[in-house]
Amino acid sequence: MTVEPKYPDVRDAYRTARLSPDRKMAQETLAELTGTTRRHIIRIENGEHRPLPALRDRIAAALEVDPESLPAATPAPFRNGAA
Repeated sequence: MTVEPKYPDVRDAYRTARLSPDRKMAQETLAELTGTTRRHIIRIENGEHRPLPALRDRIAAALEVDPESLPAATPAPFRNGAA
């Protein structure tokens, strides 16, 4: 049974970046270089999670790609306790 990814654009962009012929970086290596877990990288590459811009930027730096080529989540606006 194939499950449709929640974020197919994320899945495609991150897999393509990590597996391009001139990079081919292991998920574990990417996780170590970016300060996250392999499971988090897997969730991103499966389209289950859209990373925040800070993680997207670290992934882009590790893969030596333009950060704008990788989708990221839009952070929620800061709330100051006012409802």
